[in-house]
Amino acid sequence: MVDSHCHLTDPRLHDQLDAVLSRAASAGVSRMITIGTSP
Repeated sequence: MVDSHCHLTDPRLHDQLDAVLSRAASAGVSRMITIGTSP
């Protein structure tokens, strides 16, 4: 499965990024497309 809209660069995820990626992989996500954002 591909997550075609994720915000992995969101500062709120910084301390938990490894856990987020692990949960996604456990759920069957094999690819992620990070959406670019700016303030």
